[in-house]
Amino acid sequence: MGLYVGRHFVSTWHRMPSLQFRSYRVGSTVVREGGNVAVYFCTPQFEVIHAVAGPVDAATFLREARWAVETWNRISAQERGSRERIARALREAHLAASVAAPQHGTSMHGFLAQRGLPTVNTIARDVFQGLLGEPVGA
Repeated sequence: MGLYVGRHFVSTWHRMPSLQFRSYRVGSTVVREGGNVAVYFCTPQFEVIHAVAGPVDAATFLREARWAVETWNRISAQERGSRERIARALREAHLAASVAAPQHGTSMHGFLAQRGLPTVNTIARDVFQGLLGEPVGA
């Protein structure tokens, strides 16, 4: 998985403002609440091709990363130069993915199918509050 991600992506991070995170002890166990994670697969302009909301296992993460790479390669080869056509094709790919494999990332595919090719900044708050149920401050 690490080799695949390293070959296809550049990693960065962005902290959500006032994302609620706390940890406390219950006996000898540390309990953590909040501090959820979302991973965005983006173009160099931070346009979101695909995303994964919440913690997932390695196989799920790799499957979603491969979907992002394969879908982007296919769409960008077919729809050269037109951001509108690429966004439309990406919406259609997310919609098809949510219908074809409803158990895999349906809520994220459905969420992105409504948006086309959004930037991280335009959807991050909605991902955290809507899909992850995390309160986000100002």
